[in-house]
Amino acid sequence: HSWLAVKAELKRRHVVDDDSCQLCKSSEETINHVLFDCPQVMLIWETCSFSHVCKDAPSSSFIAKVQWLYDKLDLGDFEALLGMIWAIWTARNLEIYGGERPKFDILVAGFIQLIKDYKLYTRQVYRNKVSNQVISFEQWTPPPIGWIKINTDATILQNGCATLGWVARDSNGTIIGMGVKRLRVARTPALAEAEAMRFALLCAQEQSWRHVICESDALSLISRLQSGSKG
Repeated sequence: HSWLAVKAELKRRHVVDDDSCQLCKSSEETINHVLFDCPQVMLIWETCSFSHVCKDAPSSSFIAKVQWLYDKLDLGDFEALLGMIWAIWTARNLEIYGGERPKFDILVAGFIQLIKDYKLYTRQVYRNKVSNQVISFEQWTPPPIGWIKINTDATILQNGCATLGWVARDSNGTIIGMGVKRLRVARTPALAEAEAMRFALLCAQEQSWRHVICESDALSLISRLQSGSKG
């Protein structure tokens, strides 16, 4: 809304004459453009697990869009959305005003992890019951010193495509790499999870990471890998 200093708002207040986006240079720099529509951030939204919901959100105003998404998303996804907005705004300011070249996708992953870590912390402090479901990111344990742990995941979208993703962390829990990729055809969840792990390992090879541990929530995939079975 109007308290964010985007150029469209600054032009309305007669502070600047040009309201074009400072990154893509091709559109009016509104709040919706900065946070959702700029080419610099579109891939982040296209590959998130609730992308099919985001594409139907109204674009009349930022408040209308966020309110609509609040009504449509479950609490976990809405918290992730807020973390993504926070990260995108931070990354944009780092690039425009800090002279840095941040990787938007890695920064977004870090902010979402902060939210998950905070939720886990508050549950432990207030002794709330924690689900017995295995959630690798919330129960994450660091690899040995000198090793890298890669968490992989795959989400099948309503259109039959899948989003593959991985996040790599060192023994301190610092994110050192991340990747996302769209798979056009995902025949089964198990195959999508296998493709996500393959994608992560190929990227690790490109980075010349020699000591790597892979972690996935796909128990059937892990069982097959541990047993050495094929198919």
